[in-house]
Amino acid sequence: MKVTYDIIKPNVLSDNTPSYNNRRCHRSLFSMHSGDVIQVSRDINEIISKYIGDLKVRESDLKVIKEQDVEKPSEKYEVSLLDYLDVIENRLRYNGLEKIGISNAFANMLGLSYLINALTFDEVYDVQNWRKLQIILANPEETFDKKDKEDLVYKMDRKKTLEEMKKLYEELDRKMPENSAVFDIMDMDFKRYVGYLRLVQLKAKDSSQIDNTELSLVERLKQIEGPCLSKDALDFHDQFWRTFDNAPSIVENYGDILLNPLWRERFFRYDP
Repeated sequence: MKVTYDIIKPNVLSDNTPSYNNRRCHRSLFSMHSGDVIQVSRDINEIISKYIGDLKVRESDLKVIKEQDVEKPSEKYEVSLLDYLDVIENRLRYNGLEKIGISNAFANMLGLSYLINALTFDEVYDVQNWRKLQIILANPEETFDKKDKEDLVYKMDRKKTLEEMKKLYEELDRKMPENSAVFDIMDMDFKRYVGYLRLVQLKAKDSSQIDNTELSLVERLKQIEGPCLSKDALDFHDQFWRTFDNAPSIVENYGDILLNPLWRERFFRYDP
């Protein structure tokens, strides 16, 4: 699907492509200079907390900022973004913001790091499965027919499978919030930073909370000055996170070539 977006100003892009079932989904991408990062993040947190919920980060990210110790990321987002920003501000007394960032052994090899990765609801896979089941349960026979055509040997027990799907959907539906939000900041270079916001309507019956959040956020983003963003910036943002998440596999499978400009020399021996 081709992404279309509005240029709010040269350093602020806004995308309102509908998500599944015409539910509201808003994305904003914006650039800024290092001196604005903390205050902008605090303002964004205040707006999202007012309309959607509290933004939280991983405890392991907080530990990296506090102790400069790269470790395996924790799964749960349990630390308040405000507490996280307080720790970053404390570090700024000793280091420039460009010296602070989150990476791991593999992503670091690819030159990738981020400053903030915050969510209001951290069960991402539950959301994906909840959406998928909504689509399937709207017309289960169509899905079963498609699966049967794909596999001529094994046939599923449609009745039992449908019962299990409905049971799982009910469990997930009880956990789903009305709406959710994502906020992240990537550190680029030369003290340039790129922020990203995504607002998604989940169980909410209308999009009013998303609409109000978007209006407030866009008004705040209009006040930010930063480098001009390219037309490919939203795609690059998505690629950044896919690459970061898949960095261990990328390095393991392709690292000998990607990370070594002299990889061609390794084809040859000079001491026969």
